[in-house]
Amino acid sequence: MTFSCGSVLELGGGKITCERAHGSQNLKEAFQNSCNCAFATLAQELGADTLNEYVQKFGVIQSVSFDGVTTASGAYTNTNEPVFLGLGAIGQHEDQINPCSFMVYMGAVANGGKAVMPYMIEQVTAGERITYQAQKTSGDRVMSTQTAATVKEYMRSNVTQKYGEEKVTHIITYGTMATKMAIKDVARVQKVPLATVNALCKA
Repeated sequence: MTFSCGSVLELGGGKITCERAHGSQNLKEAFQNSCNCAFATLAQELGADTLNEYVQKFGVIQSVSFDGVTTASGAYTNTNEPVFLGLGAIGQHEDQINPCSFMVYMGAVANGGKAVMPYMIEQVTAGERITYQAQKTSGDRVMSTQTAATVKEYMRSNVTQKYGEEKVTHIITYGTMATKMAIKDVARVQKVPLATVNALCKA
């Protein structure tokens, strides 16, 4: 599917605007350009019911509970009014998404489609001794592994194409803390000082 962006898309008496005209583009290029017109056009093709179905499936307007904290839920207006449908598809109009819910969704993208629940504190240490370790928990699968891989690729492409590969050479997306914890486990066995390990994990 291709999209045409002339910087303004007129829908039912309203307008969707982009920062500039992106011309003809495919879906990956629309991601790269963060093209409002392309995603508003896609919303018209999908329709309100399909968009609402995926909003619910992805959990982006649900509240999230962790470590004794429950976040506020979000809101999405399910409407077939063309301009409002287009605005809703790009996160405008009356959309409200709690940042924590969005974080869980992005964790699912990074984690092969399965949501990863957040926690407030990862680890508490007393000298070299660990006195508390957060339990890693996964949520529901919100998308297929292939879809998650595609979205991840497109999102990375957005950054590299806009700012240049040489300026963002260390983009890494983590769905879990498994890699970091593996480093810490090896370091503990090898008796590497905790300060050195923490500095390594933050590098």
